[in-house]
Amino acid sequence: MPATPPSREVAESPGTAEAPLPWLAAPLRTALATQHTHALLLHGPQGVGQFEMALTLAQAWLCEANTAAGAPDRRPCGTCASCHSIAVRTHPDLCMLMPEAMALDLGWPVEEGALRDIEAKKRKPSQQVRVGAAREMVSFTQFTRSGGDRRVVCIYPADRMNSEAANTILKSLEEPPGETRF
Repeated sequence: MPATPPSREVAESPGTAEAPLPWLAAPLRTALATQHTHALLLHGPQGVGQFEMALTLAQAWLCEANTAAGAPDRRPCGTCASCHSIAVRTHPDLCMLMPEAMALDLGWPVEEGALRDIEAKKRKPSQQVRVGAAREMVSFTQFTRSGGDRRVVCIYPADRMNSEAANTILKSLEEPPGETRF
């Protein structure tokens, strides 16, 4: 069963938004303080909050309050335009790479052509990350950023990529263009 979207509790001051699940607070602090590479792998048993943690990290990396303060190692403020656009699933510098079935369940956008086919009952939503979605993610990493300092790609769950999709993203993951974080 897929994870549910994180709750969006708004904090009073910038950089103090709480972790979506209480047991994620310490790992979130550690990840934000020590992550100095372009990629981070979150793993653990199903249902402990990997999706929520990944989304909170993406929000922190894209948060305008953190960018303005020059402190990308702070928790997201939850109130800026960037945090809001992530909450409503429309941030232009965030790419969520996930199976179509999971994206539909969690309220994330699905490729327009695929959505048309699914709604017309021509096919069922994919349970795996499709190679077409992986190619779109590669294109996303090569575009100019919308307005912030970086782009973020969340691949969830990574074990749902078939070998063709995994091979498609490999080069971008190894050598991401610009300020792209995975």
